[in-house]
Amino acid sequence: MREIKVRVYDEYHKCYLTKADGTYLHDVWHLIEDDGFTVKPRYVFEMFTGLHDSKGVEIYEGDLLTHKYYKRPVVVSFKDGCFQAEDVCLDDNSLTVIGNIHQQPELMEA
Repeated sequence: MREIKVRVYDEYHKCYLTKADGTYLHDVWHLIEDDGFTVKPRYVFEMFTGLHDSKGVEIYEGDLLTHKYYKRPVVVSFKDGCFQAEDVCLDDNSLTVIGNIHQQPELMEA
């Protein structure tokens, strides 16, 4: 069974929310509006795919990945009920996380 985790990017402060030990903040209920469903607009929730890259780094939505056969990074997204990174198979052990769309957008221009 896949572990359910999210990381949260704060658009206002331009950083990921983390705990004192540097790990991602997973207790996110205070980031939800009073209706219990709507995420406050300044936060971007990104789901953990349940997969790790070639170096053991967790792969999340919004991550930029490189692959030995691709000249430019691909972005991990969740659509049509599954995690995707263009036409790259996410369980390929030659993928490497090189950043994310929030903190390294310049990598997408390559």
